[in-house]
Amino acid sequence: FPQCLVPACDEDLLPGDPNIDPPNPCVGDLDPDGDPNVIGPFPRAVGCGLSVITSNWFDSAPLIDDVMILRGNLVYGNVFSIKASDNNYLVIESEYTTPSHSGGGPENPQYVGFGEVTDVLVTAHGDLPGASALQVEVETHTSSGTSFMFVELWDWNWNRYTVVGFALLTGLVEGLDTLYPFPVGGAARYINQLDQRVLIRVWTLSVGGDSPPGFGLPPNSYRVHHDLINLGVFEDFGDIFEPNP
Repeated sequence: FPQCLVPACDEDLLPGDPNIDPPNPCVGDLDPDGDPNVIGPFPRAVGCGLSVITSNWFDSAPLIDDVMILRGNLVYGNVFSIKASDNNYLVIESEYTTPSHSGGGPENPQYVGFGEVTDVLVTAHGDLPGASALQVEVETHTSSGTSFMFVELWDWNWNRYTVVGFALLTGLVEGLDTLYPFPVGGAARYINQLDQRVLIRVWTLSVGGDSPPGFGLPPNSYRVHHDLINLGVFEDFGDIFEPNP
């Protein structure tokens, strides 16, 4: 944990050299004969140490359980990369795709066009009995060019994906994340009644355009950087738009 310039919860427990008053958190532990420098209150299980133990720093998307790359090449990242808005990305390089790559079922979806595709299947769960509304949030950006992003949910009644939202992604501003919220009604169709699973498919499609020089990508390919993919479950559709208390 970065000690420099980070305020401690208790002035008496500021990190740093104990022989300097006030203690300086940026002074190294340089004297082998002296007392060890204080690292702050973080190991304590009381006071502000307790807040660190109980804080959910890395998981602001508790309903997200797993992620699977259906189409594209994983560059780096995993399910923890998409569970918080923290610039820790799940990065996928696009892959040329045609309808011949289609199949059936949640893990082998249908492709209707030709182009560069990234496709991610996120497994989540509903935790609210009788829920009637969902909201999928995707915070992402693309490395270059322009692509369409589609968000789909698996409909357990019809055994097929349903598009619940789409957006246009551009690589004009590299590294600029945008948060896309997609409210959805009729939640019962998308929550498996046996195990409460929710299957979220986030996929992108680009139909042309070369990658700019310097990105090291094959012609026409691009990279998608997913920072957050989140699911919210609500009793009523109007609850989605209610401000947090």
